Amino acid sequence: QGLQGTQGLQGLQGLTGSGVQGNFGAPAPKSITLLSPSTTDNIVPIFYTTTSITLTNVYSVLAGTTTPSVSFTLFYGTNISAAGNTIVAITNSSTTTVTNTTTFTTATVPAGNYIWLSVTSIAGVPQELGATLQF
Repeated sequence: QGLQGTQGLQGLQGLTGSGVQGNFGAPAPKSITLLSPSTTDNIVPIFYTTTSITLTNVYSVLAGTTTPSVSFTLFYGTNISAAGNTIVAITNSSTTTVTNTTTFTTATVPAGNYIWLSVTSIAGVPQELGATLQF
């Protein structure tokens, strides 16, 4: 029988580590348009939050005739059939410029909540209400 060869060297163990997770950017703005808004639009879901968000602006605008005006409130909560927490109440009566709201009753909405809109009063003949929420 022949000679047995020498055993080879064991290879080096590879490096292990963990990466650093960066911050996620702000969520994209969310928009809603109501055609012929009315006070029966009392629970209009906009979206569900999967992370905590902080509103910075709500932009709203109207289309209509006879000097329209629409008042609406944005709410959040875990259940849209419950009363909800007020984010902000807005009255918009401009068909020529965007109303930019930057002051809120509650600007931060925790993860796991719905955000919805409720029309509270109408004047004139509004044909459309548009609202964009920015974070």
